[in-house]
Amino acid sequence: MWELIADGIRKIGEYLAEKQSSAETPQSPPKKVVMLPFELENDPNIEYTMQSDGVEAVGFRPYADKSRAVINGLARSVGDRAFEECAELTTVKIREGVTEIGFHAFYDCPRLADVKLPRGLKKIGGWSFRDCPALTYIDIPDTVTEICFCAFWSSGLQTLTLPGSVRTVDMSAFSICKSLTDLTLNEGLKELGTSAFECTYSLGYVALPDSLTVLEERAFRNSGLMGVNIPPQISELKDETFRDCKRLTEISVPDNITKIGERVFMGCEELRTVRLPRGAEIDDSVFEGCSRLHSFTVGSFTVIIPAAVEADKTGRFMSFLTRRLGSGVWGEDNSFEERQYGRDAMFALAFQLWEYGFAGVEEYLTRDLALSLDRAVCLDFPAAFDKLTALGGRIAPERMDEYIARSIDRGERELYLTLIRYKRDILGFDTDIGIEERFEL
Repeated sequence: MWELIADGIRKIGEYLAEKQSSAETPQSPPKKVVMLPFELENDPNIEYTMQSDGVEAVGFRPYADKSRAVINGLARSVGDRAFEECAELTTVKIREGVTEIGFHAFYDCPRLADVKLPRGLKKIGGWSFRDCPALTYIDIPDTVTEICFCAFWSSGLQTLTLPGSVRTVDMSAFSICKSLTDLTLNEGLKELGTSAFECTYSLGYVALPDSLTVLEERAFRNSGLMGVNIPPQISELKDETFRDCKRLTEISVPDNITKIGERVFMGCEELRTVRLPRGAEIDDSVFEGCSRLHSFTVGSFTVIIPAAVEADKTGRFMSFLTRRLGSGVWGEDNSFEERQYGRDAMFALAFQLWEYGFAGVEEYLTRDLALSLDRAVCLDFPAAFDKLTALGGRIAPERMDEYIARSIDRGERELYLTLIRYKRDILGFDTDIGIEERFEL
């Protein structure tokens, strides 16, 4: 048996006999579902309370402009579209006993600002609080296990803590929460769905819990992330996971990652330092548009991205570099890469890897010692210059003063001192003290 208690009822919902004059129990109700009336007195102070034994859902259609709703715990769920588009609804209190909030339950309630969820709630349904811009905070009880697709899409949330009971955050659950600045994800979370936090422009640093096993594509695309960790149970960064995170300045991808999908870091314009594991499979588009990349580490090798690499080729160069460093071998034929990225870029890379004893680099640089010496000077690699001269490389005396003057003009002190020593010790000339004094100034 069930009973509806509300002031000013004019019409009972569709699951009651159409011609009944009171809320008496129908002889054979088609479902154990109660819809609160479609039309109610236009009194914002009315409190609507549902009381019943074994009722599965309660609903409240948008045709009455009410400001407050209290859902009694004898209901098992808040029904689909129950409070959809209630323009005046500001406060909702759901009492213990309710275990599920249905599809579209509070969708597009523009003034809804105060929501109290009960302990015992397990599921927050799809689109349930979508487009609720006044909802800046919600306390999610530690019994909730699933937050469904688009549940809080474009809500006004500013701070959010997901308890450890939450196992799944479904597709686009918090997409376009533009004001979300503080996000806490606790241990116990297993899966972040596609676009879960896409377009959360105000986010800063997010700590992903070690329990996370699935990070779906576009999870944080176009968010305000400035830093994020990759949990140890994640094996793949899927397509566009962090694309267009324009405030992300550094990223360290751990050794458990074996594959980096398409466009994962594309458009991360402020990304400057990257660490990747050796042997990871990487798509050519991963770093496209990351024009400010400066240092790049793969395994134990760290290199400075050569300035000679054109900005629109940075993405492809980084993918090539990841594969080259992952293999640990320079390779015999680099003509294709020289055409793609320019000879200076390849020389700059080779000079750096030579310091690590990278296999095959010395053979590449000693094929033409004169050219390599010239590039070592022009690209400012004094250590490589010393090593090349130790292998028998020589610079014509008439070019020394030109190189020395260039190093002064560009402020390359270490290279300048290397050239002065070479001129004195190898070529047998007195150093030009006037030039040295000029450099000190």
